[in-house]
Amino acid sequence: MPRYAFIDIEASSLSRASYPIEIGFALASGGAAEARLILPHPDWTDWDPGAQEIHGISRAQLFEHGHPGPDVVAWLREHLADCQLVVGAPEDRFWFSRLLKAADSAWQPNLHLAEALLEAQALKRGRNLSDLRQAVRTHHPHRHRAAADAAYLRDLYRAACRR
Repeated sequence: MPRYAFIDIEASSLSRASYPIEIGFALASGGAAEARLILPHPDWTDWDPGAQEIHGISRAQLFEHGHPGPDVVAWLREHLADCQLVVGAPEDRFWFSRLLKAADSAWQPNLHLAEALLEAQALKRGRNLSDLRQAVRTHHPHRHRAAADAAYLRDLYRAACRR
């Protein structure tokens, strides 16, 4: 059985100039979700105050507490090298790619979309994915931070896998 890791990324905005500001993961096997703020690469200047209102992370926080891209990629590889990586949205693929490129990383993992995996698991067990989403959301009231959203995806997957 594959070892899945659910990844979520918060970003500077939703524009094509956006970049990752926080990345988090949660292993399907359990444990605490983890996240790192990302120090903006010098070329990353895009910023949307509306996005900041949603995730609550300021650009100043990134410069004060963010980790350099190569360090973030090394941290991810250390924890996730033997995992199949699952992201919640297609945009996460774009932001993950921007992080790898800025970090000058040779690591190019395949990122699977959560929706297909969740639907397959729910269907296999005769579960309704919409109902599962509603039930799991009650246990995840704080969203739009990378660790919390990765934990939500993980818990939704685990609910879909239950008989």
